[in-house]
Amino acid sequence: YNDTCADQSVGDVGEILARFQTDVAALTGAGIPVYVTTVNPEGPAFDPLATDGVPLSRSIFRQTHATVVELVEAAIARANATMLDLSENQCWNDMCAVVDTASVPIMINEHLFRSSVAATYLSVLDVVVTMQPAFTLPTTREILNSAKGPLLSPPTYDKIMQATGDWDPDFGYTSLPQDTIYAPWHKEDVQLNPGQPNVIMLWGDSHANMLKPRFLHLYRQHLHRRGAPSRFPTIVAKTTLGKPMFPCYQPVYDDYVAMVHATKPKVLLHAMRWIAYVDPAVANNTLLDTPECCITPAYEAKCMKHRPKDVTAWLKTYATDLAAFATHGTAVFAATMNPEGNAFRPQHMLSGTDVVDLNPMDRTVFRHANQFLVESIERAICDANATLLDFSAHYCWNDACEVITRMGEPVFWDSDHFRGSYARDYVNLVDQLVDAAMAE
Repeated sequence: YNDTCADQSVGDVGEILARFQTDVAALTGAGIPVYVTTVNPEGPAFDPLATDGVPLSRSIFRQTHATVVELVEAAIARANATMLDLSENQCWNDMCAVVDTASVPIMINEHLFRSSVAATYLSVLDVVVTMQPAFTLPTTREILNSAKGPLLSPPTYDKIMQATGDWDPDFGYTSLPQDTIYAPWHKEDVQLNPGQPNVIMLWGDSHANMLKPRFLHLYRQHLHRRGAPSRFPTIVAKTTLGKPMFPCYQPVYDDYVAMVHATKPKVLLHAMRWIAYVDPAVANNTLLDTPECCITPAYEAKCMKHRPKDVTAWLKTYATDLAAFATHGTAVFAATMNPEGNAFRPQHMLSGTDVVDLNPMDRTVFRHANQFLVESIERAICDANATLLDFSAHYCWNDACEVITRMGEPVFWDSDHFRGSYARDYVNLVDQLVDAAMAE
């Protein structure tokens, strides 16, 4: 790295890459699939004898080497080759780890991965072996978990406060037209990659919204690998903030059920913040004229408008409806409750500018405190023969649900929603929906 290549000009690099581009283009033109790795973060920070274990910023690395990065990636694109970026497996949230979860350096020198690291983590290379379309994802994949392993970077006031603004789930999506077939139309309806034959429908409230960045990330990866839009599903999000997509919310719920039957999406995901709408505080023998849902953002406020038996009846209808969707070929996924609360709120972690409370939440304690609701929801999903998704698998390890990642960043932007960058980088439980949508 001390060699300045004083005898080599930018023009020389351009000529070298032009020849490389011509040769690769000849191969791709002959019908040979060609994969080329771009410049990925390396340098003294990765040297096992010199590293201090502090992650390296990918954006700073690329900016520092902008000229060569741009020339290399332009040559790959013009040669119609598929670019592979190893930093996709090496970096999270722009930070590239120099040591693994056991604090062992990931490279044997300044630029070569350890064999065990390459074997375990460099899944971006799988496409070379399988030669599958870019949308294809492993049928069995490791669930990404931000609670596992040692803390790689300490939390700071700035990191924690940055999380409070990390919420823009509709970024990259476009509004559904008012004459959409996915009626009734609502101003919050959005879509991604419209017009494709395979459709994934997101149905619910803001807990379905918070998953959108992951689908955008998968779509961008697909395009980055030169995949055609037709080889990735359309994402249709029928989500309404603060409204329960549940039988207690009439007539909207029934209208949406009819819409799903009419449009027959390839995949449906139902996700909502259950505890805000169905959390009974009165006994079954309480007289109620018309049981209703509640909207209770405060965790102390249970609902006085319905009884446990009302929730059971609504869930029976819900399970019947989900099961009916599957009869016309829709693969149905449904999210259960996952640990949430004030402990996850970034502001709760601070006292002034000091970081004071990062205590994890106990998953077993949370589920026990909400036992009736958790067990009833999961029984209904099972009765519907739907695939249950438990997003706590991403931020809980050995029952400890960490409020920050191993990079010292909050998991949620408030008390119950994944921040956008977290959903994008970690919530790969939803990747299987793309598999299901594109399956023959």
